[in-house]
Amino acid sequence: MAKNYYDILEVSKTATADEIKKSYRKLARKYHPDVNPGDKEAESKFKELSEAYAVLSDEEKRKEYDAIGHDAFTNSGHGYNFKNMNYDDMRNFNFGGTSFEDLFGDFFGGFSSRSSRSKSQKRASKGSDIVYSIKVPFVDAVKGSTYDLNIKRDAECPTCHGTGGKKTSCSACHGTGLKNDGGFFASPCNVCGGTGEKIMDTCKDCRGTGFVRKN
Repeated sequence: MAKNYYDILEVSKTATADEIKKSYRKLARKYHPDVNPGDKEAESKFKELSEAYAVLSDEEKRKEYDAIGHDAFTNSGHGYNFKNMNYDDMRNFNFGGTSFEDLFGDFFGGFSSRSSRSKSQKRASKGSDIVYSIKVPFVDAVKGSTYDLNIKRDAECPTCHGTGGKKTSCSACHGTGLKNDGGFFASPCNVCGGTGEKIMDTCKDCRGTGFVRKN
């Protein structure tokens, strides 16, 4: 018996939109070409999964698919053909109101465009906990007390404002942060590390790290 889109995504016909999305994300990550370099079978499976999700994530398309069946739906040309799509086509595709990048977030560096990468870089990230050991009198351990501690931590460099120095667009990827060697998907540029920029004049105070130690 030929597989239908529900079988491909390993969900039941009564699956909720969230269940379908969760299953697609799990399977797509498993078969993604970047995870299986050179594996044409995995690439084909990845496209098959994306085609199935494109239909089932669209409420109207799903109703139509359920009403007329898999063969009638695909033969009528109402569905999508992911088999001939390239990297840019996939990245720009809209899945039921959700973009390809939103589905995967930062899981695959090659998915992120320069604009989405810049947004993620601007978001504050949680640092490591600061651990400090001190000895306290028994009475303070029982009743509690307050102590002032002098601790060094990483802070944004006031000279370069966290940039690490003066930057210029990466000449290897032309500022996109992505490099495509002719395959189906692009990967982060190995020259700039996917940032799309290179430091041309390193900050002397932080030596290019973007942060300094402060009390």
